[in-house]
Amino acid sequence: MLLLSFCSLVYAATYINFTRLILNETEREVTFQIKNEGDNAVLMQLWIDRDNIMDKPEVIKTPFLVSPPVFRLDGKESRIIRLQFIDDKNLLAKNTESLFWLNALEIPRKAKGKEGAALLQVAFRTRIKVFYRPLALAQLNTEQQLKNINVLKISCDDKYCIRIENRTPFHYSLLKVTLTNGKEINDLPQDGMILPYSFMDISSEKIVGSN
Repeated sequence: MLLLSFCSLVYAATYINFTRLILNETEREVTFQIKNEGDNAVLMQLWIDRDNIMDKPEVIKTPFLVSPPVFRLDGKESRIIRLQFIDDKNLLAKNTESLFWLNALEIPRKAKGKEGAALLQVAFRTRIKVFYRPLALAQLNTEQQLKNINVLKISCDDKYCIRIENRTPFHYSLLKVTLTNGKEINDLPQDGMILPYSFMDISSEKIVGSN
């Protein structure tokens, strides 16, 4: 006899009302909202990192202040959060975007179960990108800058690869790449994000093996 065990999916109850945040030098702060769609209260902890995802919040140093950093959020309630730039702007790049990450950790209240029963407590962490844009970029349009994204065919290991060059001061994220023959490449390096004045190479294996 083959016994299969299934577990039901568990989802976070809270969500942030933006998929990314942009903080301009001239504004120095931005607000966003966290909503608790669940019925029960949760404890929220928020902090900023610079792609050091495994570090503890208390040891991470960034030029931002999240207010409040810890709070209780009741079911079906929402709260406005402030993200402020509090450090010397000269510590960041003056001609390109700087990338940070906002972390929102949702800690549910302690689960109740029968005495002696094993319980699994799950905390959910949401991460979204935070872009700091210096004054030099204020007059630039990100859509118009797309003309400075170039696609090249380069040689690699006696085969050819695709290089996507970002000749702009902005970060761009690609969902997929569609080849001229109609094939799509969804599994992109660097999660599809190309840094300012950088490039992304798509290997020949991905090109041949794409669906």
